[in-house]
Amino acid sequence: MVFRPADGETARWRRVDEYLDARKRPGELISFREIQDLLDIDKATAASVIHQVRIQREKAAKPTLVTMRGAGWLLARPDQELDEDSRRHERLLTTAESRIRLLGSLQRRRAELTDDERRAVDFKLAQAAAQATVLGSRKAPAADILSTTSPQPVPITARGTRQEGKS
Repeated sequence: MVFRPADGETARWRRVDEYLDARKRPGELISFREIQDLLDIDKATAASVIHQVRIQREKAAKPTLVTMRGAGWLLARPDQELDEDSRRHERLLTTAESRIRLLGSLQRRRAELTDDERRAVDFKLAQAAAQATVLGSRKAPAADILSTTSPQPVPITARGTRQEGKS
């Protein structure tokens, strides 16, 4: 099966991206209605398309889109992108803290776990703590972060691809 864009020629996200590049300047609002009219789609589909546009614009190092609840999206200026980064960072911190709470709860009930489950909890708790430390480190000056050394390294794993022939 071959992927075909919704209109048969150009992907919706690409049409919106081209529209933004041609007609919008950073700091300007893009309304739901504009996207709906441009693509002849409903509001929920417009939100889905905009999500893809945001991802593609960020990958291409273009100004991102910031959600304006109930109104649409802003084509972000650099200061608005920094605000968006702070918002996303806070959301990551909340998620990391939630993960640590869950794993801590399991940790307190270790007797209910098998040996393999206990090892998995220990590893995941160390990972989550390291993640929270890294995420929280933005509040410290970069020089302090770079000069800090941990007495016991904690592994942080990330998804990645391995090229053939390399280990």
